[in-house]
Amino acid sequence: MWRLSFHVWAVALFLMGVAPPAHGQARPGPLVTDRPDQTESPAVVVPGLAQFEAGWTFSREREGGVEVRSHAVPQVLARIGIVPRAELRLGFAGWTRSAERGGGGGPAAVTSGIGDLDVGFKYGFTEGGGAAPAIALIGMLTLPTGADGIGSDRANPTVRLAFASTLSERVSLGYNVGATASSLPAPQGGTDTLVDALYTVSFGFAVAERVGAFAESFGTFALSDAGASRHALDGGVTFQAADNLQFDVSAGVGLNSAADDWFIGAGIAVRVPR
Repeated sequence: MWRLSFHVWAVALFLMGVAPPAHGQARPGPLVTDRPDQTESPAVVVPGLAQFEAGWTFSREREGGVEVRSHAVPQVLARIGIVPRAELRLGFAGWTRSAERGGGGGPAAVTSGIGDLDVGFKYGFTEGGGAAPAIALIGMLTLPTGADGIGSDRANPTVRLAFASTLSERVSLGYNVGATASSLPAPQGGTDTLVDALYTVSFGFAVAERVGAFAESFGTFALSDAGASRHALDGGVTFQAADNLQFDVSAGVGLNSAADDWFIGAGIAVRVPR
């Protein structure tokens, strides 16, 4: 097991301690998380509560005889209810280790370090009902706080609309549309900021009282000449061990050369009073 740096634990402890106790908290309702799928839920954490979601992801990509294997952990998202219909979101991409190996054998080139921090909000417009979906707006800003070669060179925004509809007693539909920016080293030197349109479509299934499953399609369409569109499928299972505790496992495959060949992950979500 790799040793996480002091910075990783410092950030994780900060995210778990940002919310002071609150009085007269609202009824929490069911535990609804924004992991493990890529589709963000329109559900908002109520004031007086905080929700912490974290996990590990392993991905593999092979192109042109070069294979890259990457681990990322703990991928923390802290969701803190601040006022009715709105939550504060603080994210940490986690510690990443990538090993790149060419077709000629030899030792792998390893890059590792901490990723960027994110700050943002979610605002719920409607709770939905019947044919009308629940809708929320999510805005995030990625801050260039990660290690060289791991994090971004600039602050990059992401905005998305999250929708969710109940199709039957056991089946739900969630989908997102939006846009995201990312900054990468330019071939001629300096930094290029690329813009992509994003989409997700996820079907959720109630398998048993505390067991759920999902199947999802997600990806991006490049809006910049230097960008590349990415498309993938994934699925997974969630287990709600307690009213405020959920575990998950998931896996997915890329549908085109720009996406990872495949990836797997596991995680946990905990909701606590502030």
